[in-house]
Amino acid sequence: MKRIFIVIFLVFVSLGGLYFANSINFKKDETKVLGEELQRESSAVEVSFGDEKYAVYWSVLSNLDTLELIPNFDDSQTASSAFDKYGCELLISGGFYTEAGKPIGLFRANSETIQEFSVNVLMNGVFSVNDFSTPRITREVPGDPLKIALQTGPILIENSFNQKLNLASDKNARRVISAVTGDNKLIFMVIYDPKSVFLGPELVDLPQIVSLVSAENDLNIADAINLDGGSASAFKSRDFSLSEISPVGSFFCLQ
Repeated sequence: MKRIFIVIFLVFVSLGGLYFANSINFKKDETKVLGEELQRESSAVEVSFGDEKYAVYWSVLSNLDTLELIPNFDDSQTASSAFDKYGCELLISGGFYTEAGKPIGLFRANSETIQEFSVNVLMNGVFSVNDFSTPRITREVPGDPLKIALQTGPILIENSFNQKLNLASDKNARRVISAVTGDNKLIFMVIYDPKSVFLGPELVDLPQIVSLVSAENDLNIADAINLDGGSASAFKSRDFSLSEISPVGSFFCLQ
């Protein structure tokens, strides 16, 4: 009986350690497609900012040919079910939506526009991918053909300069970010409190934190923008998962 107890205890400790490592500690998750260069490289670190420590996980995408923006306003699929349904290698929650379940501002998926651009002080940027699979973060809608375009915000970093955010209100919440490097690679990143995964930094501190992560890990982030976070955010790969509580309006899916 004592021997059985020891075995059970060791299994529990091993599983607990595995969960902790997958949730917070440093790791790399690389995905390669046969005959192609590295498609995705992911890492996790812990960053200190002021008196707080946050867990950070990101994926650097080199090939965006299979990246899709999937509307979820009507279907209300969970991140887990969407991950399986669309055969995603990586799945991230997208932009903000209204109480009526409509996107706030420009929303273009599969080269079709669902919602047009509208002026919005907070949603002051556009994340887009053109037909040549080039990612961009801009204040205006690019003029070339776009297969993906999402109005979101605020812009956090522009041309390598942190943006000062003037907010009427702020709160601690998990943050999801889209960023573009100096050599035009796309980064999806999530920053959260490891003790309470739906919490994270205040939005006003996000430009400095993203810039700090970039500098400490040689990410060379040139532009970054905020995506929907908090309880309506999700970030999922084969070995990392942060689920949502509230419905997610849209998903980015790398197949």
